[in-house]
This record gives sequence, C-alpha cells and structure tokens, in this order.
Amino acid sequence: EIDLGNIDLNLNLTIDDGARINADLDAARHNYVTTEGSGNMYLAYTGESGINVTGHYTMRDGEFKLSLPVIPLKTLNISDGSAVRWTGALLDPTLDITALERTTSSVTFDDNSTQPVPFDVGVKVTGTLERMGLSFIMQSPENPIVQEQLNALDTESMNRYAVTMLLTGTYAGSSRNMTVSN
Repeated sequence: EIDLGNIDLNLNLTIDDGARINADLDAARHNYVTTEGSGNMYLAYTGESGINVTGHYTMRDGEFKLSLPVIPLKTLNISDGSAVRWTGALLDPTLDITALERTTSSVTFDDNSTQPVPFDVGVKVTGTLERMGLSFIMQSPENPIVQEQLNALDTESMNRYAVTMLLTGTYAGSSRNMTVSN
C-alpha cells in the first residue's frame, strides 16, 4: 500500500495512439505482453481512500507470449479492440483481451473435396486481474461452413478443440460435415 501522507493528488493521463506498453508476466521474462494502443486514465489519491483509478487502455495490436502447463510457449497476436479498464483499484483492472495465432489445416467436406482452411486460434482473457478468466477460442472467419460448425460447439468442446489446435496444429475431431487435418 502506498502512503503519501497528507497529499491529495489528481492526475489525468492521456495515452497517445501508438504508445507501447510492455509487461513481463513472470520473473524469467518468458511470458509477456507487449502492445500498442491508446487511452485515458484519471488517478486520484487521498490519504483516506488511497489510490483510485478510472479509465481505459485500448489495444490496436501487440503480442502475448504465453506458456501454460500443457501448451508450449506460444506467441499470439493481440486483437484490435482488446482493452484494460479501471474502475477503482490500480492493480485490479478489468481485462478484455483476445490473442490469436493463424493456423491453416486441410478440411475434407462431405463431397470429398479438400481445401486448406485458415483458423484463428488462441485465448480470451476476461474478468479482473484478481479474478481472471481464461478461455480458449477458435474461429474460421474466411470459411462460413467451417465457422458454422465451430459455432455449434459447446464451451467445453471449444476449449478442447482450441487447445488441441494450439498443441498440434490439427482439429480435435470431426463433425458430420467435415474432417480436418494439418
């Protein structure tokens, strides 16, 4: 906790577009976020209430280098519009960050035609820093037939398929309309 004594402080911070922010997520600096974006923050400090922050930082692009227990170190691209918002405690902002990698797999459809299909696969980080939620996502924005199949997955299946895609570059299974292999 920070104690500045009898000082009252009000600070308005404008983060110009293109400002780069780097944050190490572990001591070894293997996991990190580096991003470019813009935002506004208002910081108020009083001896009675401490530091209070309101504002946002919206990301335009960047990298999210991440390793999880079952997933090797991956570099994911932060999606435009991802954001960090403050409504109180400086160290407990609300997160809305999507980070993806592009992967292409060969898809065989019911008519036995095969075509390469690009997938965007990665993570979505939501919630507050203290109560962070992490989910895995997979999309096929360039192929509406494949995307329709992905839309039909429940959350558990989506997580399983996305983790498998991140690990192996292949689809976790097949549906009645398609099969996917790397």
